[in-house]
Amino acid sequence: MVPNGVAYFGDPHEIQQILDQPVGEVMNRAPISVNPGSELREAVDLMLDHKIGAVTVTEPDSQELVGIVTYVDVLRVARPFL
Repeated sequence: MVPNGVAYFGDPHEIQQILDQPVGEVMNRAPISVNPGSELREAVDLMLDHKIGAVTVTEPDSQELVGIVTYVDVLRVARPFL
């Protein structure tokens, strides 16, 4: 029985199997990214164009991950101007 006010999404065992998957099996292997020298506007445009909440920040030559820019980061920067 599912308690009142709780959404039921199927068999709890199936849900557990989904949640037990390794992250590597469900992650995006080709994330949208910018480099550290990119303008914030580029990151915002990419998030809007791709309907995503974050973009990775990678070094242009090595593609080494150096950070992530999220929509919350953008809101934090924009807040003083609102």
